[in-house]
Amino acid sequence: MGRLENVVLYDFIRPKMKTQIDEITEGIYRFSTFIPEIAAPAGFTFNQYLIDAKEPLLFHCGPRTMFPLVSAALATIVPIERLHWIGLAMSRPTNAVR
Repeated sequence: MGRLENVVLYDFIRPKMKTQIDEITEGIYRFSTFIPEIAAPAGFTFNQYLIDAKEPLLFHCGPRTMFPLVSAALATIVPIERLHWIGLAMSRPTNAVR
């Protein structure tokens, strides 16, 4: 730990949107992007996780509008070209609730 200390990246197109990078433990990072327009006035935070290993994994890419911030955050840790895996979580609504 300690390679990054309070790194915050800003989106200059949407200045209220920013991504903070936290190293959770050695080689595992969380990218947190706060978007105040979602669920205003409280806002909403999207989280992505990077496992920096022999074959780096990015879990959850976030919405398309966050690509500039997420890719910039990723590039501060590993070159984007080195990213080997992308993990996703998906849920489907069931027919049980009507």
